[in-house]
Amino acid sequence: MELADIPVRTSETVSRVIESDTFVVDVGQSQLHDMNEVGGRIWELVDGKRSVAGIVDVLVDEYEVDRSRAALETRAFLDKLRERGLIG
Repeated sequence: MELADIPVRTSETVSRVIESDTFVVDVGQSQLHDMNEVGGRIWELVDGKRSVAGIVDVLVDEYEVDRSRAALETRAFLDKLRERGLIG
């Protein structure tokens, strides 16, 4: 995904946070996906309003990570979510 893109969750997903892990169920595919703390935070920030760059900004502030690294890893994670049909 590009930094200007605005990711949107697909309508066939439901999610729950248990302790520091996020679990996302793709109801249409009957698949369960688990995410660590950072992946879960990215999932939470995918609200259909915030751009990839906006998500990166939040992560840089919250996790004190280098912006270029955060951008690279966030884009790669979002690409995986898109490949799995969890976001569009």
